Amino acid sequence: MTQTTQTTALSVGIDGSQKTLTIAPYPTDAVWTLANDPHHHRALVQHLAQLSAPRVLLRQLLYQAAVVAKSHDARWGAVYEGLVGRGKAKKVALCAVARRLLVVLNAMVRDGRAYARV
Repeated sequence: MTQTTQTTALSVGIDGSQKTLTIAPYPTDAVWTLANDPHHHRALVQHLAQLSAPRVLLRQLLYQAAVVAKSHDARWGAVYEGLVGRGKAKKVALCAVARRLLVVLNAMVRDGRAYARV
């Protein structure tokens, strides 16, 4: 006998532009708020790890964050434009920004620092 398990994709929306982070995992009705500081960033990462969101959704979240970052932060916009100016495809450049953004986020968690615009 074969047992099948149905899984529902989990998306997590995070508004990180304020002094507090509002997290809303979808399709659940849960919403919670944390202070936007290094201590709570670590707590957020631990809490999201418990949700066992698939890596695909994390990739989508990073890609969307890269789209917003390149448009609203001069640092990431310069990285994106530099890559496109050197002949990279726009989607490839966005993926590169997403990867670099992940490196910065990991360093923020590791060092207990908040994001600072350059």
